Amino acid sequence: CNRWRVLPDGVEAASLSDTWTCRDVDVSCEKMECSTEEGGCECHVRGWNGEVVVMSPEGAILKAFCSPRGAGVAHGMSVVDVHSACIVAALGIRTEGFNVLLYAADAAAEQRRRRERAGV
Repeated sequence: CNRWRVLPDGVEAASLSDTWTCRDVDVSCEKMECSTEEGGCECHVRGWNGEVVVMSPEGAILKAFCSPRGAGVAHGMSVVDVHSACIVAALGIRTEGFNVLLYAADAAAEQRRRRERAGV
């Protein structure tokens, strides 16, 4: 899939062929692609679960990023500013009519709340 991956414990990169696939090392290709494509991105840490999304005022996910760093690269923001924007949005402090940055877990919770309010 040509994406950055953290190799499982016990798998050495030198032991793999030049054309290895995620399936060869039992790694899921479902993980979001790194938005920065740099090895120092948080998403390369085993167990990372800090994806960031852009949510519309209607609750639609417009774009997804692997991490605050990835969202920052795309929006010209620092990691700290992205994190702050996600926290502010999760607290419900929103400017109506504008897209917001949210951690994916908070966006999923927001979508559940909207469905419940709509009776869906």
